[in-house]
Amino acid sequence: MTLLPSRSTLRAAAFVVLGTAGFAVSFTMTGQWIRWHMMGSRHSFSLQNGVLAALFTGLFALLALVGGIAIARRR
Repeated sequence: MTLLPSRSTLRAAAFVVLGTAGFAVSFTMTGQWIRWHMMGSRHSFSLQNGVLAALFTGLFALLALVGGIAIARRR
């Protein structure tokens, strides 16, 4: 009897970890873009960068969700 999880569970867990970390970074970048944009800073991100940060936030959240669902289905 082994206590190690299967490869598919480890792969799904990697999706959750990477998705969550990517979501946190992207969410922070989106918040920073909004803050700088609202303040009218000369060093603000362009609209394109803000949209890209928001898209990556959604992508990483979806990645974490898919990994979480995969883990839940295996139990």
